[in-house]
This record gives sequence, C-alpha cells and structure tokens, in this order.
Amino acid sequence: MNTTTIILLCAPRCGSNVVYEVFKNHPDVHALLEPQFWNAAAEALEGDSAKFTKILVRNFSFLEIPPAFTEKSVFELWNGIHKKYGPVLFDKTSFYLGDRKALKLIKKYRDSGSNVRFIGLIRDPRDAITSQYELWGSSMAKGSMKRAEERWLDRYRHLEELQNECGSIPVFRYEDISNFPQTFIPHMLRHCTLNERRNICDQAKPAATGRYAGSLNVNVRRWEMSYALKRHLVKYGYVLQKKSIISTVAAFVRMLPESIIREFSRAIKRRRRSKKRKMQGHVISMGLL
Repeated sequence: MNTTTIILLCAPRCGSNVVYEVFKNHPDVHALLEPQFWNAAAEALEGDSAKFTKILVRNFSFLEIPPAFTEKSVFELWNGIHKKYGPVLFDKTSFYLGDRKALKLIKKYRDSGSNVRFIGLIRDPRDAITSQYELWGSSMAKGSMKRAEERWLDRYRHLEELQNECGSIPVFRYEDISNFPQTFIPHMLRHCTLNERRNICDQAKPAATGRYAGSLNVNVRRWEMSYALKRHLVKYGYVLQKKSIISTVAAFVRMLPESIIREFSRAIKRRRRSKKRKMQGHVISMGLL
C-alpha cells in the first residue's frame, strides 16, 4: 500500500488548529490530533516505554504491542495505523519540533523508503509567545518570557536543520493562511500531493493579530526581545516596529469580540446624540433658535 505521512511542525499557539481543520475536512486524509506518537516512540527506544505503551493502548488499541520496541517495530506500528485509517495520515503534534530525537526518528522512517511530507508553520513570534505567557504564565517560572523566547528559537533552529537535511520544507505563516486561504491552502495541499477540494478553504478564518501590541500584561509590556529574535522576525517576513500607546489601544480593540466592539460603538453614538440634544436645548433656551 502506497502511503503518505504528513507531519506538521510548529511551536505551540501558532494556529495549528486551522491547518488541522483543513486536513481533517479533506476526504482523502485521516487527521490525527496530538497523537504524540513519534516523541513517545523516541523515548521508548531509549528504554522508557511507559508513555508510548499508554498512547498505543489509549489511541490505537487495534495495534498489537511488540514484546520489545525497536526502530523496525515502531515503523511497523505506524504502518499499522496507515492500514487502519488509510493511505494518507496527517499528524498534528506540537511537541515534535522541540524534540530532536523525535525528528531524527521521523527522518529515519522517511529514509527507510516511506513517503513523508513535512509542513512548517509559523506565527508572529511576538503574538505566539505572548499568547503562551497569557495562557500559561501563572504556571511558568520567573523570567519565563525569556525562556519562552529561547524555546521558540530552538524549535525553529530544529526546523532549519531538518530543511538542510531533507531538502525543501515549505514554511507557511499563520497570518497568510488565515487571511489569504485561497492562495496558500492550495499550495499546501499540492506540496502533500493532494487535490484541492471544494470549500476546503472555508476552514480558515481571518487571523487575530496584534496580541503582543495589545497586551496589558505587565510582564509582556516589560519584555525586551533579544537581537536573535529580532533577526528571526525579519527572516520570516515580520515587521519590526516600536509599540506606541495608540497602537497598543488599537491592537487591544481588534482583539475584542465583535459584539463588544459593536456595543461600544453604539454607546459612543448614543453619547454623541445625547450631547447634541443637550446643546440644541441650550441654544433654544437662550432664544437663538
């Protein structure tokens, strides 16, 4: 059976769910959401098989667990998943890009003769790291903004290393996919040797950008980005600019739900009408009308 494995490589909070929904709704693809297969398999090959066994039992109970885990048995297990779900598997697991051992194992599976297609995904690091901190900051240690920045850079160094080893791996920007789906989603599907399907681009919605500029979190506001991250921004086409009070307010307003913005706009209009009526009443009382 000719099979294709599609691996999405990205950091957390990069809009991977948008890409997952695209492949999930493609009739020729079976999409797996965070199976963590390859990083758990890499751990098992080093002797710690508890997590891998648990994942196999929970998510892939139809597989027969081998008496010992070897590279060959791991590859056969993945082929067994193909046999169950179909020739095209899409794997969205945000842990792979931060795990060199998992990436090395996937590459070995690819080098064994299997058709593996990698897709890189990136989001404006300022917005993604801000999102990580605002969601998980309470459970993160002091200085976590800097630590999150370092982890981010490490992950995309891994991606660039894999590009050097495997050849062309397209890297898509979340903002482009969300705002121009008719242009970028077909390109992504063609890279995976898949045909475009009707309404497949409907899964992408306009991206919410400017989370970093609009954040009111004190630690985010104090965050001084490193020179390495600034170079990384420019490399992937993101514009460097200083935050102003006006841009902060504008970005914060853009992140609000449309219902709140609509009610706020109505409140301003009501206030203006009320002020206008008061002025008219004042003019009439003075006998000027």
